[in-house]
Amino acid sequence: MNSTYRLYEYKSFNDIIRIVKDSGIIDEQAETNEHIDYLNEYLECIGTKSFIFEPEYVDRDYMEDYTRYYAKCFQRYSKLCSRIIFFGEKFNQSKLEKDIIEGNSEIIKSLQSSFLGFIVLRPLPKTILGKICLKTYPVNEHSNRIFPVLRNYKIHFLGIELTIKSLAFQEQDNAIAACATSALWSALQGLGYGWGKNNISSPSEITQNAKKITSDYSKNFFPNKGLQTSQMA
Repeated sequence: MNSTYRLYEYKSFNDIIRIVKDSGIIDEQAETNEHIDYLNEYLECIGTKSFIFEPEYVDRDYMEDYTRYYAKCFQRYSKLCSRIIFFGEKFNQSKLEKDIIEGNSEIIKSLQSSFLGFIVLRPLPKTILGKICLKTYPVNEHSNRIFPVLRNYKIHFLGIELTIKSLAFQEQDNAIAACATSALWSALQGLGYGWGKNNISSPSEITQNAKKITSDYSKNFFPNKGLQTSQMA
């Protein structure tokens, strides 16, 4: 099997950042991202044991942002992202591939039952966290957490469909999607899905739509530092 991925035992999200950095996909600025410590704690809490690293992944939202802004920058940005897929069980890559080729139904069940979600890593300076869909924190009698707005996200890995119930999040950046745009993107993930997933706007589309109500149509809207209240509405 021609592997377009690598399978690792999970230790920490810091290790993932180092692996991706050593692959030349992101730079050393990623290690200063303030969300790394949070993800270390989160991934440990949901019981992460292993992860898949796909170094070349096409993400729709980033591709929209890339064509609107990053492709036109003087600095050369890659149009490809990376994807990290998380599992609550440990797997061996050679055995995994062998079982899939042989059609072993048990390995497919194990992948599906232990799937914890995924993170898309963007090839940007520091603000690398693209679409994030992870299993929610455990809910029990000792927890006051509730998750009223969740939906199913489906991905495909080696022809196997994996589903996680979550609500997508992504980190705001300094050009396409400031805080309001990123918040609206997450809100549309939950509330706008009934319109059809192809109708959920990318961050750059949200910002571009906000431009339609500004009085200055000559203004270059990218890079953008934020939206006014009327534009959010």
